[in-house]
Amino acid sequence: MIVPLASAAAPPPGRGDVGSLLLWLGVLIGVVVLLGLVVLVVRRRALAAERDAQSDRLLMESLRELRASGRMTEDEYAAARRTMAARISGRTLAPKPGAAPPPRHTDAPERDPHG
Repeated sequence: MIVPLASAAAPPPGRGDVGSLLLWLGVLIGVVVLLGLVVLVVRRRALAAERDAQSDRLLMESLRELRASGRMTEDEYAAARRTMAARISGRTLAPKPGAAPPPRHTDAPERDPHG
């Protein structure tokens, strides 16, 4: 009797096939979820870096406007610019010994604490 080669190589049907299929289906779902999480993390980091760069540009523009309007001195502008450059590069600036903290400028009028 001649047995076709295809039928001799095929495994007999049974529960092993369904279990193997479910196992590989679970592995495939896990890989897809893992890749989705990787894409989410990479996207979040890229958007955060872009948002930080835009925020820095807007802050520098407002500092230039303050300097141009006379509400910020040239020394204050230079100090703010150095601080921003250090923040962008990831360094920290140590305050100069004996230097007073820079004055705070606000647009709100000062109120009399006694009345």
